[in-house]
Amino acid sequence: MIAVELFKLVRRLRTWISIGLICALPLVVAIFIAVTHLAPPPGQGSAFLSAVLDEGQLYPAAALALVLPVFLPVAVAVVAGDSIAGEASAGTLRYLLARPVGRTKLLVAKLVAVITFAVLAVVAVTVTSYATGVLILGPSR
Repeated sequence: MIAVELFKLVRRLRTWISIGLICALPLVVAIFIAVTHLAPPPGQGSAFLSAVLDEGQLYPAAALALVLPVFLPVAVAVVAGDSIAGEASAGTLRYLLARPVGRTKLLVAKLVAVITFAVLAVVAVTVTSYATGVLILGPSR
């Protein structure tokens, strides 16, 4: 049951659009910082954001500080809501609930899929922001 939910999660376009948008936000911020050199003074603004002009390798920490408070919970909520509502809109929820699989087992499988999405999103943001930090902001000086 968990494998089926993970397969459905990977197959949905909404999953990949959400991860793409979450990864694009740190990219846009890095380009803005590199072009304008307008980082907040130390101790103000997002954590590590003032230090990334000197060390691009710190950018994953700044990117996670940007994404985790608002954008990641919204993306996880969209994917989690789609895991149930998507079944209802596709017309397969009735068949899922009529199968001999228990509702608890079904919801646990969906929960595991959503947790997998959250971990995948954090890893994707970390990897892309590290590459962005090194390429755009430069390695440590």
